[in-house]
Amino acid sequence: MPIALIFSITVMFFIVSAVALLLTSAADMRRAATQKRLQTLRTGGSKQIIDEVEHRSTMASDPYIALIPKHLRPDFKRMMESAGHAISLRKLMIVAPIAGALVATFCQVFFHLGLVGTVIAGILAGILVPIQMIRMAQGKLKREFLSQFPDSVDLIVRAIRAGLPISAALDAVGKEIADPAGKEFRLLVADMKIGMTFEEAMRRAAARVNLLEFSFFTASLILQRETGGNLAETLETLASVLRRRQEMTLKTNTLTSEARTSAYVMTALPFFVAGVLFFVSPGYLNVYITDPRGSWILGMAMASLMTGIGIMRIMLAQAMK
Repeated sequence: MPIALIFSITVMFFIVSAVALLLTSAADMRRAATQKRLQTLRTGGSKQIIDEVEHRSTMASDPYIALIPKHLRPDFKRMMESAGHAISLRKLMIVAPIAGALVATFCQVFFHLGLVGTVIAGILAGILVPIQMIRMAQGKLKREFLSQFPDSVDLIVRAIRAGLPISAALDAVGKEIADPAGKEFRLLVADMKIGMTFEEAMRRAAARVNLLEFSFFTASLILQRETGGNLAETLETLASVLRRRQEMTLKTNTLTSEARTSAYVMTALPFFVAGVLFFVSPGYLNVYITDPRGSWILGMAMASLMTGIGIMRIMLAQAMK
């Protein structure tokens, strides 16, 4: 039974990979045709707008999006946009069956879950692993954006004090600041250039970035346009607050570094010891595979480990607030 199951999972994985390669070829041909059409439209002044529109249409024209249920596509698109498209849908579709096959094989060999349990574990792994990859990409993008955002606000303040309008100041940030902050400001300016109102473009950018700090920035600009006031002074105060929040975050990371290191060591230690025992005395761990009681022991150990990791993550998250 285990051999037949592993063979079936392997065959299923190769079938999914073949379908993924076919979809990839179709996507590449479609993307090449789109780029060829856009190339004929590129002129000096409109090149930046066309580039941003092309970037926005990448997700919509991705053939893999057809595999996502229709009612989940808007949320999935927003989730991918908040990750900065650092992970393509193609990569997720390839990683999902690989993760499912590995987890299903592991559960069958070590835990003897049976056909139904193994299939459920493989499906859950195929769903949760891509979601975790997206969350990691989102976290990395947000950290990079927050590290650049105070400098971006300072640049806007200097541009306004030099006499530039707010739209020109935002355009300057998009050109001078590196990605990902510069990219978001370029998208913001592109929205205004294609006809959106300032308020609508700012709200769309805030929804795309999905950060409290950027929401403060958006609210400051919109309120200033409605009520008036010294925008440069308001943004300068906001930049100062952002820098203090960044300093507090770095200080908190320093204070919790010992706890995070302990969590990493405690997580890796059981696997390290098991690996050493496997090479030093291979037969010592066979009882966990051959004896059904060993599967229960491994399952309880994994559950305890996951519970401990979850508790430590919650404690660290509370300390970071």
